[in-house]
Amino acid sequence: MKQYLIRNEKEEILFNKTKEIYEEYLAKKCFITDLATKNIVYLAKNIPQDIIIDWVIDDIIDTWIWKITESPGPRKDTKYSGQRYWTTEAIECYLTNLEEGKRGKELYQRLRHEHVYEKKKIINEIIKNPTDSRHVISSLEIVIACVIEKEEHSKLVKEAVGWKRYLGEKIRVIDLLKDKELEQEDLRLKE
Repeated sequence: MKQYLIRNEKEEILFNKTKEIYEEYLAKKCFITDLATKNIVYLAKNIPQDIIIDWVIDDIIDTWIWKITESPGPRKDTKYSGQRYWTTEAIECYLTNLEEGKRGKELYQRLRHEHVYEKKKIINEIIKNPTDSRHVISSLEIVIACVIEKEEHSKLVKEAVGWKRYLGEKIRVIDLLKDKELEQEDLRLKE
């Protein structure tokens, strides 16, 4: 990873806000992951298979994945505030929107809360063995979000998995917690 140079005061505020929220987020993520695991395993073990339809389990797991990746607190911007990974385009978009005085939904309208490992793939993995808590936990451990700019979403490599999806267009990802840019080699090694 190479050092990312914070360019201005507003960018520094974004990085510092993330660092403040992230510690709280880590504690919440452990708690929510544990709660999600218990809920999924309980449902899989105790509800008759003819009653629990696949899409119900899909929806429940999908909701847990969202809850794991959202930062803690009563704010309405939990999909973005406190997220550790942002692309340089997303940072630029966010700062431009701030400078233009945008607030609320307008501030985030061109940003996307991207699940680095696609939710559907995680859901399918969990469904393979939903009664084994170790299997569910290991599947939920790769639930990571990255804030990207709307246009970048279409540039992600569809056939790839995880961080490798960001390699095709060389999308630049910043770890706001460490003030570092993930280099292409880092993205390959994170698998």
